[in-house]
Amino acid sequence: MLLMRSLVFPLLARVLTGTVAADFSFIANVLTNIPFLLIGLFGLRLTAPAPGRRDSSLADPLVAFMLSLILVGIGSIFYHLSPSPDRLFWDRLPIAICLAAFACAAANVCRESGIGSTLLPYALVVAGSSVVYWYVTWLRGHEDLRFYAAVQIVAAGIGVIVAFRRPDRFAGAGELRVAMFFYLSARILELFQQRIFDRVGTDLAHPLKHLLVAFAAWKIVRALSPAGNRARLQGTFAADLRR
Repeated sequence: MLLMRSLVFPLLARVLTGTVAADFSFIANVLTNIPFLLIGLFGLRLTAPAPGRRDSSLADPLVAFMLSLILVGIGSIFYHLSPSPDRLFWDRLPIAICLAAFACAAANVCRESGIGSTLLPYALVVAGSSVVYWYVTWLRGHEDLRFYAAVQIVAAGIGVIVAFRRPDRFAGAGELRVAMFFYLSARILELFQQRIFDRVGTDLAHPLKHLLVAFAAWKIVRALSPAGNRARLQGTFAADLRR
């Protein structure tokens, strides 16, 4: 019932009043979050350890990453249905958690150990705290996004380091480089969002940013998940899914 009241009812209200048809940015900003839901759900399948192996030390941050991707889609849809600072909190919180989980999964690959799994609980607390801090500063009238931005910068930095540090020993390095390129492109696009809106009269940059980040998330899934690595080395992704 809470899901119906928070997500479905606002959408139905716009449809019934006819405003949804004229609001391109609303439609685009909602629909472009669906890939996060699909990638997160599909990615949970790819985090399964290889037959006869125990990859739990690698899988734990990846499971958190996949679950948080699903929450990113839900949180962003929840926010865009009726934008407000209160709803923005639930949009940014899953994003911060997702970035922390990614950083820990990448650390596992970089160090070839379970260090990322060990740090995961602490990273999630830090990431969540960055959003809480932003929200508290907003309530006090002096919004401060520096902590939240630092979480994003650190996570992106770890991703870049892992992608370029040991490409010869990391089968997914190429795909991770592509992922980081698209993620950083989305962040650069965000800087020009208002300028693009002023030029074209509608919000094209934000839904495009969603799609760029979603594609980056998919490449991260392919790069870091054990199942994704097995499929790539065998030359076919479909063959792995049929097993």
